[in-house]
Amino acid sequence: MKLQTPFEEVSSDAERLMVLYLSEVGSATTKQIKSKFGWQRIKTITVLRNLEHRGILTKLEASSRERYALKPC
Repeated sequence: MKLQTPFEEVSSDAERLMVLYLSEVGSATTKQIKSKFGWQRIKTITVLRNLEHRGILTKLEASSRERYALKPC
């Protein structure tokens, strides 16, 4: 049985970019992600929700701002 990495579980280029970015920076806010890629807010939120729904990333609870990070494998 082969274990999949988060990168192998994503289906779109936008999701791949976000997984790579979060793997480099650790965590980021919606605004930071939006600014990094030049996406509209709705696209950023849609990609975040898709990845969160599939269990690839999570919201960090201890943050005063909504921050996201990859879930540990």
